[in-house]
Amino acid sequence: MNNLVKNAVISERLGDRLKDMIGFRNLLVYQHGTIDDRRAFIHLSNERKDFFAFIAAINEFIKEDKKE
Repeated sequence: MNNLVKNAVISERLGDRLKDMIGFRNLLVYQHGTIDDRRAFIHLSNERKDFFAFIAAINEFIKEDKKE
């Protein structure tokens, strides 16, 4: 995420939110079968908007890059 923020592809705020999601992913991966499905569903449902924000930021970056 740091490179995306540093190169102004995504905002620092979105980068921070995505880092939090990476931490959650690591927690899920290393729990070795003790994942609370309800907790994972709630977390991912609440953070779904970040996926769409990431897609929008990438699309905007590509669109601006094509103009140059």
